[in-house]
Amino acid sequence: MQGFPYIMDFNTLLLIDPDKGSTKSFILRCIILVGEITIPKLKSMLKRDFNKSISYQAIRKILLELIYSGVVIKNDKVNSFAINKVWVLKLRESLTVIEKSLSKHKIKSLSEDTSQIKFKNLNDLGFFVLFGLENKYFSSSKDDETFMYVEHLWIPFSNLDRRNTVMNLFKENKVKILTKYSSIGDKILLSWYKKCTKVKLNVKMKSSCQYIVRGNTVIQIYMDKELKNKMNQLYSFKSIIKLNLFQELIDMTNKNYNIEVIITKNKKIAEQIREDMKKYL
Repeated sequence: MQGFPYIMDFNTLLLIDPDKGSTKSFILRCIILVGEITIPKLKSMLKRDFNKSISYQAIRKILLELIYSGVVIKNDKVNSFAINKVWVLKLRESLTVIEKSLSKHKIKSLSEDTSQIKFKNLNDLGFFVLFGLENKYFSSSKDDETFMYVEHLWIPFSNLDRRNTVMNLFKENKVKILTKYSSIGDKILLSWYKKCTKVKLNVKMKSSCQYIVRGNTVIQIYMDKELKNKMNQLYSFKSIIKLNLFQELIDMTNKNYNIEVIITKNKKIAEQIREDMKKYL
């Protein structure tokens, strides 16, 4: 179901609970038990196993709702339905981010409006930002724009469905990106980013950190010097013959570095940084 926004719906997850007695809950559990099922077989299973007499039209309506939310996919060739593996993957990733963020060793409250989180690597940071945009953590208003100031354009996920999710979220959240550098790597990535957002390379803002600003939320990202140097090397394609570029990028994304993130909810600070960024666009 490319094109639909796969918004993580934790209410759907709760439907799997055997204590839930809604029609949607029974249908969801049937699909999970069988793996892939047609509506006639689903109707029969609901009657046989759960003593639920549900019309074909009612089942189809619920299935369409589950498809729209990204939980279920349809196999048009055999007119059957199955759990969307992308939804399962995203659910697992979202729960991992929540678990890490809630850990007392990972998150620290600096004040009523400010929190500090430590991420191990770029992979965790990327999922956190994706999770925040997807679940309206930074701002729930559809009218708010999102401004990012980063040293280099971040490398999109290798998984096609995940890349499409990022693209949809960037469009929905009106993301605009400024980069400090204009390396070969940034110029290569620019063609992909242009499909979903506005980008300005080689912007020298006076800042010791990287920023994400949306609504009244300001996210300051402080990366380890070693990580910055590694990104500069790879994005410049220096010694490219000696490097296994693909493996180097994987290592850079997953290697543990010290990435500190400070999240502040402050309207005046957000407006000031946002106005500074707008000058370059």
